[in-house]
Amino acid sequence: MDTVPGTLFLKTLDSNRYLAIPVELLDFVPGTDGFDRFVQYAVRVWNVDLPLSDKEGIVEEAIQRLQAFYKRIGMPTTLADANIADDKLRFMAENAFVGEKSHLGNFKKLSADDVEKIYRLAL
Repeated sequence: MDTVPGTLFLKTLDSNRYLAIPVELLDFVPGTDGFDRFVQYAVRVWNVDLPLSDKEGIVEEAIQRLQAFYKRIGMPTTLADANIADDKLRFMAENAFVGEKSHLGNFKKLSADDVEKIYRLAL
């Protein structure tokens, strides 16, 4: 079974199921390089044709299309779909940091509190 560093809860999921849960979107925060890259991904991969001035709308549409695709192929799109309970989220957030890391994220630095909030959004 493959796991992704920094995501302890993935030990209960195979890597393909992880990919279906949009937790990997942590770096796509408005106003960051990652967000602009996701806009580009949305337009190029999902053919989102909203005006480029509506970046948040473009990203929202791409996420909806991505989740719809995952659902069509039977993949979970929320942590609850993957049978990960609310009471595990704090533990997961605190243990998401591998080794000496004090934060996660490439474009926006995320603390354990930030990660827990994102996990709660992914329930």
